[in-house]
Amino acid sequence: MTIFILGAGIAGLTASRILEGQSVDHLVLEARDRAGGHASSDVFEGHFFDEGPHVLFSRDGSMLKFLGAPSPESYGSLAIPVNVWRGQQLKHPPFLDFASISDASIRSQLANSLVATEPRTSSNYLEWIQSSHGDVAAEFFTVPYTKKYWRANPEELDTDWIGSRVHAISQGQKLEIQRLLQSNELHLADLTGGSHYLTEFTYSRNGFWGLFSSLSTRNVRFSSRVTGVDARNKLISLSSGEKLQYSKLISTIPLIELCQLMELDFSVESLQHTSVDLYDLIVESRGSSPATWGYLLDEDCPISRVSFPDNFLPSSPSDANRSSRRIQAEVYFNSRVESAPDLSSQDVLACLTDSGLLARASKLTAFRRRRVAYANIIPLLGRANAVEELRRQIGPDILLAGRYGSWANLWTIESAREGYQAGAAVLREMGHEVVAL
Repeated sequence: MTIFILGAGIAGLTASRILEGQSVDHLVLEARDRAGGHASSDVFEGHFFDEGPHVLFSRDGSMLKFLGAPSPESYGSLAIPVNVWRGQQLKHPPFLDFASISDASIRSQLANSLVATEPRTSSNYLEWIQSSHGDVAAEFFTVPYTKKYWRANPEELDTDWIGSRVHAISQGQKLEIQRLLQSNELHLADLTGGSHYLTEFTYSRNGFWGLFSSLSTRNVRFSSRVTGVDARNKLISLSSGEKLQYSKLISTIPLIELCQLMELDFSVESLQHTSVDLYDLIVESRGSSPATWGYLLDEDCPISRVSFPDNFLPSSPSDANRSSRRIQAEVYFNSRVESAPDLSSQDVLACLTDSGLLARASKLTAFRRRRVAYANIIPLLGRANAVEELRRQIGPDILLAGRYGSWANLWTIESAREGYQAGAAVLREMGHEVVAL
């Protein structure tokens, strides 16, 4: 059996590892000159930067062990998320940080709206927001940020991606808000504790991809761009003119690109994604935020999220004297329907200083912009059905895995697990016994 894997990201290399463990010959084809895919890290001016704020917080111990990654017991960094709204810094989620909202009228409206929420079946994300956050929180916080981050209106989005990503108010929190309203203590209240989807995590001084340094690339052929996939004759065409015969193919490349390579029709309306412009900054500042990352909710600033990679690592005594800091700002866009704003270094600095996340006296020492073509899968209504139809058309000899291969917003270790499952499926078909993780 001749096996090829498209893509040397976390899913592709995990599939490669399980095949290699059974001494099964295979080849990973990677278009870029390095491994890691969306989880990769690179060096800019002597500092590691990732493709967005990646940290390891998975509790999937068996998968982490298989990857040779740190175990959950070793996690030592604490998440400190912050929201910037109308010049105020609010904890997460912002609609529960009443103490930081300066306008008493807004506090009261927000609290009464939250108390009135009733869980109900939702047919789209807007309905879920309204039933989980209330109309006021939706108007001020969740709906505007949805448009900035997902580049879509919430009524266009499904709810299958939410999981623990977005906090829904609990009955206990509603009762506490009622008590605070009655006792006139709302202005003192911070009910955000434990509401973010992650608390503890780990990171590497060599960037996020440094956590997966044990993943082998010995079976990877880099700078190998696939130009066609002929499923009927089981042929892969490369830009070099070479043609490769396969019996099984594991694809972790973006599903819409695989469809184009196979000349399959697909629903453009249902299968959309965001791209992101990453602005990597190195600044000299002793007044940087202690936050790990910040969500910029106001629509007048095009930046959706800011991360502070130096804060991903537990502090050490030497950190107190370090003034050079890494900052990464993210600007999302849907290249199918819009262009990204062209921000200068001064534009980015203005957003960061106006938000209070960066001291105005900070000095910029290095700056670059990178464009990442694939950021998030937009969870549009109809996406799941469109993906299932494509799986049917693609057939059983091409297995899909990973965030972009499966066209789903998977976390890194979830993507790795899909790679493992794809590799395991191939092994079982070959008659090998596979240990389930």
